[in-house]
Amino acid sequence: MNRIRGYFPIAGIWAVVLLAYSNVYENAFLYDDEFLIQKNTFIRSWSGIFKSFTTSSTAGAGGHDSFFRPMQGALYTIVFQIFGESIFGFHLLNVLLHGLAATFIYLLAQRLSFSKLAALFAALLWCAHPVHVEAVTYQSATADSLYTLLILIAMYICAPEFTVSRVAKASLVFVFALFSKESAIVLPAIAIACLYRLAKPEKRWDWRTYRVTWPLWLVAGLYMIARKTVLNFDNTFQFYKKPNIYSENIIYRTYTFIATLPSYLKLLLWPSDLHMDRNFPVFIDLSSGPTLLGLVMILGAGIAIWFTRHSTRAAFSFAILWFAAAHAPHTGVLLPVNSIFLEHWLYLPTIGLFMWIGDSLSRMKNTRVVFGAVLVVTMALGYLTFRQNEIWATPVSFYSNTIRYEAKVARVHNNLAMAYSDAGQVNEAIAEYQKAISISDEYAQTHHNLGLALLNTGKIPEGIAELEKALQMDPNFYYSAGALSEVYQKMGQTDKAKFYYEKYKELRAKYVH
Repeated sequence: MNRIRGYFPIAGIWAVVLLAYSNVYENAFLYDDEFLIQKNTFIRSWSGIFKSFTTSSTAGAGGHDSFFRPMQGALYTIVFQIFGESIFGFHLLNVLLHGLAATFIYLLAQRLSFSKLAALFAALLWCAHPVHVEAVTYQSATADSLYTLLILIAMYICAPEFTVSRVAKASLVFVFALFSKESAIVLPAIAIACLYRLAKPEKRWDWRTYRVTWPLWLVAGLYMIARKTVLNFDNTFQFYKKPNIYSENIIYRTYTFIATLPSYLKLLLWPSDLHMDRNFPVFIDLSSGPTLLGLVMILGAGIAIWFTRHSTRAAFSFAILWFAAAHAPHTGVLLPVNSIFLEHWLYLPTIGLFMWIGDSLSRMKNTRVVFGAVLVVTMALGYLTFRQNEIWATPVSFYSNTIRYEAKVARVHNNLAMAYSDAGQVNEAIAEYQKAISISDEYAQTHHNLGLALLNTGKIPEGIAELEKALQMDPNFYYSAGALSEVYQKMGQTDKAKFYYEKYKELRAKYVH
């Protein structure tokens, strides 16, 4: 009977996950889903699993990128072989991974000397929080839940003893985590945070306490060497094609990272403006409000760690160390990252914070009242997650929501325009293409799409002008040459039709192999 009761907390965690994400299974493909799933030829046969281990993540769709995530590709292959190109199958994969991650938070917290109640509170609040929707509902974000789960499993294997044998076993899991997402490189540092939590106060500042983690550091070192040599795809981790104020100045990147901290904290405390494509500014000094507040947060955390260094609990220090370790690759300080602020970057780092919150709540008097309050908050967070999933349901709802917060991002207007076009709302598409161009007139593709939309509404001269503009901006953009050939052919202007058709053939032969 006691054994059955022991499964009740895990059943509760899964109930929260399945209910909060019960409405995702018909949500449409978005963003990178096109390249990682829809156009990925590798996942269409079992042999694609092996191809995933020798190429970059978008190679199956003919792309080239800096990412090497074969475990993600392998899982997509398995899902495709079972469900086909089913939206349901890929969403189910992410929900299951999220549920497993929450389960291991509950299990690991106990091995890190947190009480069962604290572990349950941590897992419930974490799995229900809507800030993680980006990492779960977005089908291409499988890498986030996968590498997080594997890091949790690795730490579960190590804790609480952290013997060389246990760490060696965890190192094998570490390899799979690295093959899931590059950010898993932080696992050795997370191991140190866990050891800090478990060590006796007098041992925490002794470097010998942490030398047992050497197999993890060895694996991390070998992985970095491999990524710079045999696994180097597209000049690994060079995300900026053109130098800019952010990519070229480590001081500005540091200021900007510091400025993100208050915004991340706000999302955790009050997740009311969740969206992608954040136009987060680059900060060039410490005098602004966000950088000053972020600096206060860092100094406050450091002071708290110092004054609790002799505490037997050290729950807050552990939470800060876990967050710092897990969030390190996303700061952009040492390596300019491909974005400044993303919600799914909180997926792994917040685990330590929720363990600390769970611990604090479990130590309050009147346990029944606290337990009831946690359930109410969990249900409220789960409801917000459910509502956020609705925003991700279709491209139109998704991009329309983003524009509510980021009205001056041209890419979002362009994406919304394409969504309107696919939905047959041509006039709405034209308006969004025009907004995108007015904000940032950089891409031939936008003029090409606008031209096609105008042609569909019978505005032939205007459509032709946009297609020609696309070719002026990019003389190699053969799509517009082909479209111009077709429209002139329909108009009976055979000379122009022939001219653009020859141009189309020439350019296509040059760039399509």
